[in-house]
Amino acid sequence: MAEPIHCTSFPGFDGTSLEDSFVLEIQATPGRPDITLDLMIGWAHPSYRDPLEGEVACFVRP
Repeated sequence: MAEPIHCTSFPGFDGTSLEDSFVLEIQATPGRPDITLDLMIGWAHPSYRDPLEGEVACFVRP
């Protein structure tokens, strides 16, 4: 069995929390999954902004 790959090893996922993010849509085509997320990012991520009104954290849709 292959070793699991942690999401933070992918470029651009440093400072994110997949555990606190939301999967909005999954589309599978041969050899390529497309996943739409509301991705929670922390203050150390370059795209961080203060949470919007009604949000508990900063979410972006990459």
